[in-house]
Amino acid sequence: MRGAIAPAAGLVLWTTMLTGVSPAQSSKAREAAADSRVVVVELFSSQGCDLCPKAEELFGTLAQEFGPDRIAPVAFHVDYFDEPWKDPFSDHRNSQRQEQYSRIYARERGGDASVLYLTPLIMVNGRVPMVGSNEEAPAVARKAIREALSRPAEVAVNARLDANRGNLIVEVAPRNARMAGKSVLVEVVTTQDDITTEVRAGELNGKTYRARHVARAYDLKRVDLPRANGMPETLEFNVERKPEWKADGLTLLVIIQDEKTGQIYQAQRLAWPQQVAPGPEAMGPEREVRKRAR
Repeated sequence: MRGAIAPAAGLVLWTTMLTGVSPAQSSKAREAAADSRVVVVELFSSQGCDLCPKAEELFGTLAQEFGPDRIAPVAFHVDYFDEPWKDPFSDHRNSQRQEQYSRIYARERGGDASVLYLTPLIMVNGRVPMVGSNEEAPAVARKAIREALSRPAEVAVNARLDANRGNLIVEVAPRNARMAGKSVLVEVVTTQDDITTEVRAGELNGKTYRARHVARAYDLKRVDLPRANGMPETLEFNVERKPEWKADGLTLLVIIQDEKTGQIYQAQRLAWPQQVAPGPEAMGPEREVRKRAR
């Protein structure tokens, strides 16, 4: 990511959205938030993989070490290890997301298109992959996160959640000339932390699997960022939590990503209010096959 220039003057117009806060205070708070880089760390995992618990442990450690203001962690459980044990969090769309990363990596650096189609895979900001169970993974991950944090955010994102109505408003705008008019993905992921499962078959048969920051629901929209100093693009998402999802540890992630390169420009993390009752249903991802890292 190239260095960002100062935010457009028009961005100041949409930073006064905190209730009970004066416009001047709100503007300063929002501009500070826009300047704060949030790095997305993804884990592609499966309860059918005996190497994944080690990566889950590292994944959780990284999230705690860097903190919620700097890290947006999300674990996508793939479905290509669902025999003989069916991972309750697996989803075919998670596998497709990993497959897309693998195609991008192969296109840019050469090699087989399935080079990154393995578990456990950690991806930092959509650009730095590593095998999460390798001995060098902790050092590589920390280095990648620190480097990503050192770069200015190129997109400003402001998300507001009305959990009672199941409504999420997301506003996005470019923070430099390079991003003006650029097409991006706006992704919303509901994650839940620290869920344990008693595995009854497969490589982890008889063991307890501790899942960290696991994706429970996913949605996305494509948008073209404004070309000049105008108001941000505004998108609306419907979000709910299912009755079996405890509010404790439930989080919404908003991710702004380049579909062609995988680069993540910015993210925002919102905790789900614990006093809000769950809805009858929640948005859910849809429902392909590969190798495990050795």
